[in-house]
Amino acid sequence: MNLVGQTLKGRRERLGMTLNELETRTQIKRETLTLIENNDFESLKNVNYAEGFIRKYAKAVNIDSVQLIEAHREEIPSNDESLQNAITAFSKEDKPTSIKHDKPKNSTSQSTSNYESKYRLLPSDFNPKAAKGQSTMKNSGKYKVGKDIQPGHYTITHNNDKIGILEVDNEYGNYVFSNALSAKSETIAGKITTYLADGQTVVVKDMKHVKFTPEPIKYRTNLNTGVWVVGADIAPGSYTVRPGNKYSANFNVQSSKGESKAIEIIGDDSSNAKKSLHIDLKKDDVVLVQGSGTVKLGK
Repeated sequence: MNLVGQTLKGRRERLGMTLNELETRTQIKRETLTLIENNDFESLKNVNYAEGFIRKYAKAVNIDSVQLIEAHREEIPSNDESLQNAITAFSKEDKPTSIKHDKPKNSTSQSTSNYESKYRLLPSDFNPKAAKGQSTMKNSGKYKVGKDIQPGHYTITHNNDKIGILEVDNEYGNYVFSNALSAKSETIAGKITTYLADGQTVVVKDMKHVKFTPEPIKYRTNLNTGVWVVGADIAPGSYTVRPGNKYSANFNVQSSKGESKAIEIIGDDSSNAKKSLHIDLKKDDVVLVQGSGTVKLGK
């Protein structure tokens, strides 16, 4: 199994996210982020802050921090300090930064449900067949789904040489996913296919004439970068997930309850990647594919 720092770095790189952008998102200094990616927790000013930094980093790259930390518990120094103190101590800003724990330590089933709902890829009551979408074109900016873009299932492309970033935030304002997009770069995704739900926010960065084209809803086994729903785009069942091209892809699955079922890198081009993964996909599971690679689902 990869070290926790390798897992985080691999996700960041496959999102096309630089350390500078991650520094801006997390308000954690670049030097500290580099130590985390190198698993060099002993070089932090206070090793007790390691878990807080990992949680913040994981959220920025859309990894379930609870599952990640539990899987790598032996690597991570014990955390006796709050995330608020950690971010305050190492923030780029000199003044204290108020950070609130999203998930209480002694969470009830209700509070856990509320927490999970805030980081869902799609709303719990989302119906993939309810909205058809409407073709539109956007330049760099921030757009509200339901106001600036009609809800629906879209394939998103652009024809510029420049590499841009497409980001989707959910109705709570929390980051859902982000991916680099380019028309002519072999190593960057050429299209993103995703559902856009009412209340979500779409952020287009460094791109012009970005096309949002409604995508037919049908079963398929070849998945490019984007968000897919089991029961609408994928037939429920047991699958072996393999690389669809020569590049690795992040493969994530959320259950209908918003719980993480899988967080893996699938590919042949990296020692950090798995060449195959067996998984049971149930109706209303949500699949997120990120990076430059595609995946194939086989029986």
